[in-house]
Amino acid sequence: MMEMGMSFPVLENSEDFAEMVEIPKGLPLFGYMIQKACIEVDEKGTVAAAVTMMGVPTCSMYRPKNTSFVADHPFMFMIMEDISKLVIFTGAVLDPSKGK
Repeated sequence: MMEMGMSFPVLENSEDFAEMVEIPKGLPLFGYMIQKACIEVDEKGTVAAAVTMMGVPTCSMYRPKNTSFVADHPFMFMIMEDISKLVIFTGAVLDPSKGK
């Protein structure tokens, strides 16, 4: 977008997000922007829809601590939703050596 003459929506000194994230100098808050549009025109009229997606660089995202787990024995796992703690998926690995 900048190459097309448009200014980037949120620059490093912007106060819009100052309370939420710390942005390294020289970087815009959004790493990329993608817009898709669909426009249909016929004798009945015009129908249009668009969606815009903005990607955030990882420097502004929470990074959890790394946890080491060596899967050299049978184990069970659960995937849970963060807020409600609802279990969404469960699984078991009975023979981890088969995955090599």
